[in-house]
Amino acid sequence: ESIVAGLLALGIKDKKVLIPRARVAREVLPEQLRAAGADVEILPVYETVLSQEAGEEIEELMREGKIHFLTFTSSSTVENFFSLVSPDTLRPYAGNQVRIGCIGPVTAETLSRYGFTPDVMPEDYTVPALAEALAKG
Repeated sequence: ESIVAGLLALGIKDKKVLIPRARVAREVLPEQLRAAGADVEILPVYETVLSQEAGEEIEELMREGKIHFLTFTSSSTVENFFSLVSPDTLRPYAGNQVRIGCIGPVTAETLSRYGFTPDVMPEDYTVPALAEALAKG
């Protein structure tokens, strides 16, 4: 979404823009580009599918003390996680044994709807910045 300013500076009006992305994604980028006069085509190129067995495995690993960090890189990762693991299951571990990292404020807002606040959120909303922030503690 931060590329909008750069595209606007290049002059996006009447240009064709193809956005390959997940089947389920936020509409901010295409909406802003369309508002600036671009002809936007969205191409869904992947879809996230959950493994139903993962929830039990995650719970077991937390009980065994083998999960130290949960990282969320989008709102859908938060929602998918809590479709597998209940907030009540995570609550005893969060902030103590398990630290939570969010890539940015939109993801953190989604996390807050489940009753949690991230322990780590980088200033730059990228995966490398999130990994660096987690490594720093």
